[in-house]
Amino acid sequence: LGPLLIASLAGLLLLDVALPSPAAIPVVISLLGTASLVEFHAMTARMGMRPAAAAGPLLGGAYLLAHAAGPDAAGRTAPFLAAAVTLLALGIAARERRRRPLASAAATAAGFLCVVLPLSVLLRLQGVGGGPGLLILAVAVSKGSDTFAYLGGTAFGRTPLAPAISPRKTVEGAFAGLAGSVAAAWAGAALLHPEWTAARQGIEALLLGLVGGAAAQAGDLSESILKRRAGVKDSGA
Repeated sequence: LGPLLIASLAGLLLLDVALPSPAAIPVVISLLGTASLVEFHAMTARMGMRPAAAAGPLLGGAYLLAHAAGPDAAGRTAPFLAAAVTLLALGIAARERRRRPLASAAATAAGFLCVVLPLSVLLRLQGVGGGPGLLILAVAVSKGSDTFAYLGGTAFGRTPLAPAISPRKTVEGAFAGLAGSVAAAWAGAALLHPEWTAARQGIEALLLGLVGGAAAQAGDLSESILKRRAGVKDSGA
């Protein structure tokens, strides 16, 4: 996982430097989002639901691709996306009226809330920072939590964190994950804002690291619940 993360972050930087157009990163994120939606719908299908397995990923990928034209274009298309998702969910409910209609419609809508919305926020971070700096920082804070939680849990883990959800996660690993997020945020603050004082860098890193690390771990536990119910050991996206 570590080499893959480093390669992904390096690839984003190379795209931003090598291509004058800011469209490269939205194209890559759109492809990743489409693949993630396909996997998400496949897991919900294993739980007995029948989401929009084809239309959902195509619609989500198209919305993420709209960010290539700039955040204003993505903002203008957001109401149309909401309307399309609503109609799609209603269509799924009507199609599955004899077989868990609400569950299948909810699975379709959940794909957009769990996959498309977070990726859309990442792409907006690119526009706010004038480049991929904030986008990469957000990924680094999340993955810093994952990496340090794994290392800390392996070395020092004794107390189960949520045994009913993920038996291998520990309280010690969770605290190590928070430390990893703070470290990643501190490195990002130093690189993105060298003009800040050390005290301000530390305060900003502490706040971002704790909030981002806690959110990353909550998301990881939520994914573990989904994988457990779907009977899937791991998920690539």
